[in-house]
Amino acid sequence: EREFWFFTPPQIGPDAQYTFGLIGDLGQSFDSNITLTHYENNPTKGQTVLFVGDLSYADTYPNHDNKRWDSWGRFVERSAAYQPWIWTTGNHELDFAPKIGEKKAFKPFTHRYSTPYRASGSTEPFWYSIKRG
Repeated sequence: EREFWFFTPPQIGPDAQYTFGLIGDLGQSFDSNITLTHYENNPTKGQTVLFVGDLSYADTYPNHDNKRWDSWGRFVERSAAYQPWIWTTGNHELDFAPKIGEKKAFKPFTHRYSTPYRASGSTEPFWYSIKRG
């Protein structure tokens, strides 16, 4: 049995510090591993990751292979399981491929990565806001 945990943000106050790490265009390659390892080993890394899109690059594989989404999830789990990650999409999450029967854009992303869009008054999971505290 595996256990995962993370710390929630501290109470808001004049001396409360909270940092965000920023990652985007990660994909899943040798360079991706270097990038994530660099982030994890940084002594001033963020307490939450703001991921600014282009997660798995699954759309660059034949038939937009969802196995690439699975492997990407396993790859980032080493960080995402222990600190909050906040997601947004990039062009590589579009996954619109009518030639192979996939007519709903962003389907793999929206089924795998939830966002707090309703809580912020948005009607779509791609646009939302968060308040720290």
